Amino acid sequence: MAIDLRDLTLDNISVWPMPVKAGVIALVCLMIICIAYWLDMSNQQQSLQQVEQQEVALKATYEQKQQKSANLEAYKAQMAAINAEFSALLSELPGSSEVPGLVEDISRMGLANGLAFESIQLQPEIQKDFYTELPIDMMVQGDYHSIAKFISDVADLPRIVNIEDFTIKNQDKTDSGAQLVMNVTAKTYRYIDKSNGG
Repeated sequence: MAIDLRDLTLDNISVWPMPVKAGVIALVCLMIICIAYWLDMSNQQQSLQQVEQQEVALKATYEQKQQKSANLEAYKAQMAAINAEFSALLSELPGSSEVPGLVEDISRMGLANGLAFESIQLQPEIQKDFYTELPIDMMVQGDYHSIAKFISDVADLPRIVNIEDFTIKNQDKTDSGAQLVMNVTAKTYRYIDKSNGG
């Protein structure tokens, strides 16, 4: 029996021939399957993209950690060298009991270089973050070469001593040449060991 497609409307769907009903049902089912598959696939596509991004991030983290672990021995050796250097620098800072001895060493150097000390005074300590600054104000008198040699000798001390805030003025001329007066602040430092309460 020939089917005229113009006779098929939604109003008379109940009288459609069985092959046409089966074809329409199959087409609707196929469309539903395609839509469901597309929706499911788009969700899975998003999940896949997220997982791929996580994979890239995890690979980068893994490479960084692998690089660090490969260099771990070098880092340990570098850290040991830094600690040894730090300990050596700390040993150049006087303890509180060594400050009077340091002042005596500076005085002895000045006298050995022919300088006359008009005054030498310990100033109040200045607390910093992890160290204490110990200023020593001095006024010395001598010729140019004696003062220069004195400053050089202080710089060669095994302890860290900085010469700061100095002024040099002419004094009277004597038989030995022009005399200079130098006002200077020598600063040394003491490490504050916070593990021992300062």
